[in-house]
Amino acid sequence: MEQATLVRVTPWDIAHGKPRNCHECPAALAIIRALGDLLPEGSVVAVGGYRAVVFLPDSEIWAPLPQSAGNFIGALDELGDPGAPFEFTLTWRRGQGRRS
Repeated sequence: MEQATLVRVTPWDIAHGKPRNCHECPAALAIIRALGDLLPEGSVVAVGGYRAVVFLPDSEIWAPLPQSAGNFIGALDELGDPGAPFEFTLTWRRGQGRRS
């Protein structure tokens, strides 16, 4: 079962996010906010260059990142460029988010 989530990276996310931190980067903060009450207690969000993973208490879901999100993360982590607010959609899948 796949479900889509619209993620909006805001100026607040950019100002408070931590570069090179997969749990607290601007994209991770925006994903946490977008999922809101859907995240059970104990869940952990991790964002990498090509996927987002939500580790739930008893399973995990993942979504490939669109190129715009990967580019944003790369520019922030590698160049220190905080970029501008933007939005993207994640389509969640169950199981491990391994690169095929």
